[in-house]
Amino acid sequence: MENKDICKGSLVMSDKGYDKNEIYVVKEIISGYAYLINGTNKHYNKPKKKNLKHLVKFSLICELDDKNIKKTNQEIHKLIKAFKKAIKSL
Repeated sequence: MENKDICKGSLVMSDKGYDKNEIYVVKEIISGYAYLINGTNKHYNKPKKKNLKHLVKFSLICELDDKNIKKTNQEIHKLIKAFKKAIKSL
């Protein structure tokens, strides 16, 4: 079942595979696959390809700056780190 409400900038979590429970931001969606970045090991220039049906969407959406990739990677890393910290405190 394809998750239709995932869009560019969505904060998602992988629920299958070796990266299970990892949090990413969607860079783009092409033919049923999301290209994911997290700012640390999956950078803007080398995103991870993942099937949409293996993702869980959170309600957060961030704006991606295609012109300043280094800054985008840093901001994504900070966002994910803060989100993980917020989840742990619940």
